[in-house]
Amino acid sequence: MEFVKALLAKNIKVVLVSRADSEAVRAVFSDVQSEKLVVLHDTATGFGFCSWDGWRRAARKNDLYERLCVAVVGSGFSSKGALISGMGVVVKENPLTAYQDTSGSDLRISEFTAALAGEVCRILRV
Repeated sequence: MEFVKALLAKNIKVVLVSRADSEAVRAVFSDVQSEKLVVLHDTATGFGFCSWDGWRRAARKNDLYERLCVAVVGSGFSSKGALISGMGVVVKENPLTAYQDTSGSDLRISEFTAALAGEVCRILRV
């Protein structure tokens, strides 16, 4: 929550891509009100990851260019999909997918903090 708030405070658009019901996701972020916070429901094309075209679709649906985005992922497969689409990548590894390759990512984290927004700005070069 603090990570998302810190990104919004830096005037960075946050697109939450989820396979969960959009209303349920919005409820989790109900105390965060901003036109720059978008919840996007994505239909699964694979189990437990977002493919390169899923990342591209999320960017284009929100009038963003992939090369100006940072994907925050939890698996090696999602990491590779974001990298292939041209995005920067932050990995918060999920123990269930710890065996997957996350090489090439810009940053690996163990928890979400407000300070992470500065790292996202560094990756975006803003």
